[in-house]
Amino acid sequence: MSRVLGLLLLCFGWACPTLANQVSVCENNEQYPPFRWYSQTTSGEQTVQGIGLAVLQHILDKHQWRYQIEFMPIRRCLREVASGQQFQLMISSSRSAEREQQYLFSDPYFYVHFSAYYLESRFPNGIQFTDNLQLRAFRICGINGHNFSMFDLKPENLDMGAETITGAFDKLRRGRCDVFAYNSDVVNGLKYVGWRLSDFPEIRATELSYLPKWPLVMLISPNMPDAHRLQQTINQELAAMKQDGRLMQIIRTVYPETRELQW
Repeated sequence: MSRVLGLLLLCFGWACPTLANQVSVCENNEQYPPFRWYSQTTSGEQTVQGIGLAVLQHILDKHQWRYQIEFMPIRRCLREVASGQQFQLMISSSRSAEREQQYLFSDPYFYVHFSAYYLESRFPNGIQFTDNLQLRAFRICGINGHNFSMFDLKPENLDMGAETITGAFDKLRRGRCDVFAYNSDVVNGLKYVGWRLSDFPEIRATELSYLPKWPLVMLISPNMPDAHRLQQTINQELAAMKQDGRLMQIIRTVYPETRELQW
């Protein structure tokens, strides 16, 4: 899997000048399908796909917002949106106590599911979790810059040294941690970029079904002059799309195996 999408700029409906009713969007440049990944058309043209990208484009196009999208490292994107000077919206993110102080949030446009991944040789009888307290008994692999607050772990339980999902799995396979807890939609989606969990039969998975559904949201800079209007536009359209089924239709166009989501 390519480690970095690279710096990619997409402009829609404009030549990227300064205009009213516009927003500059940034997004993590790591490939995390089904939320973002590179693909090629039959003619060899490289394109970017992703659930959040498709949802946002649908909303902004319908409401005649002009926008540009640039892909960059996640930490830079978070900083840029917090300041609001160059970029005012991040497509794929989640809420945390720290982020509550820095951003406005859209309503959820997807709910992610989590699993714990482990080595069969380490746990030959399998392993099950019924709450986060049980996770704290193990050394957990994390990913630098990603939100792991849903697992309510102490710093000493969490190794955030990996830079990518595949890097975290490599650490797991080398015995650097006991468990890798992560978004199973992304792990399953890696097949779109050529990485399949089934290629590593030594790795087993158990769903963390006790966790409440975890919302995927967009971050909006509170320093953007039209921040609340943009937030209202996105949220009102998301509500309508959930009601009439358009949201699931768009999601399944990108990620056909998505389970039915209860809003």
